[in-house]
Amino acid sequence: MILSLLQFPQQIINIIKAPVLAGLPGVFSNILIIITITLIYMNQRRTNEAHRKLRDQAVTDSLTGLQNRFACRFYSQQLIDKKEQFTLVFMDLSNFKGINDMMGRSTGDRVLQAVAERWKSTAETATGTENLIGRVSGNEFVLFIRGYKTQDEVEQTIRQFRSELEKTLTINDIDFHLQASFGYAEYPTDATTRDALVTCVDVALNEAKRSGGTKTIVRFMPGIPKLLADIQLYTNRFASKAIDFLNSFVNAGREQILQKSKPLQSDHFLDVLKEVQIDEGNYAPSG
Repeated sequence: MILSLLQFPQQIINIIKAPVLAGLPGVFSNILIIITITLIYMNQRRTNEAHRKLRDQAVTDSLTGLQNRFACRFYSQQLIDKKEQFTLVFMDLSNFKGINDMMGRSTGDRVLQAVAERWKSTAETATGTENLIGRVSGNEFVLFIRGYKTQDEVEQTIRQFRSELEKTLTINDIDFHLQASFGYAEYPTDATTRDALVTCVDVALNEAKRSGGTKTIVRFMPGIPKLLADIQLYTNRFASKAIDFLNSFVNAGREQILQKSKPLQSDHFLDVLKEVQIDEGNYAPSG
C-alpha cells in the first residue's frame, strides 16, 4: 500500500507531462488498490468499534454508566491476584423502594443516575485514596479504595461519599434527602479470597442496616457474626416465648368461657409472663 501511494503522485505527474495512454493502466491499478485497502480499513474500523461497544456493554451498568457486577468481580480478583491491599465497600441506599413505589420507577431511575453521577465525581476527586465506583444491583453500589496508608484515610473517604449523598437532591421539583448504609472490609486483613471478602462486607453492611441509622458506617470485625447470631437467637427465643404466651392466653380464655364461671384471672397471666421471662433490658449477647 505504501509503495502504491508513493508511486501514485509521480504517475500523475508523468501523465501531465506526457499524456500518453501507456501510463494509464498503472494509474488505474494503483487507484483500485488504494480503494480496496481503504474499504478494508473502514470495514475493520467499524468491526473494532462494534467490538469495543460490546466490551463496554459487558462491563458497564446500562442505567448509570458505572462498572457493573461482572466488572467489579473481575477487578477485585485482579487486585487479589496482584496481592494488592484494598478495601471493599458496599453502599446500600436506605428506603429506596419507597421512592419507586411512591414516585414511580422512572423517578427512581433518575435518582439512581444522579447518585451515580455524584459518587463517580467523588471517586475521582476524593483526596488521599484511589477509588473505583460500581453498581451491582438496584440500590446497591460498590466502592474499591486503594492507595491508603491508614484506616483513618479509608473512613475519611467513605464519609466523603456519605456527605455527598446526603446533600439535597432535586428531581422534578421534588427534594430528596437520601441516606445509605456502608459496610466494608479489607483485603488481606479480613479475608484472603474474593468470596470470603464479599461475605465479610455483607456482614458489616447488615450490621449497619440493623443499627437503624445510628451507625451507618461499619467495618467488619471478627465479633460481628457472633453478635448477629446471638441477636438472631434472642429474636427467635423471644418470638417462641411470645407465641407460647399467646397460646396460653387463648387456652385460658377458652377454659374460662367453657366453665362460664368467674371472670378471667390476671394472676394466671402474670404467672405465664414470669415463665416466659420477656425482659429485653436484661439481654446481653453471650461472649
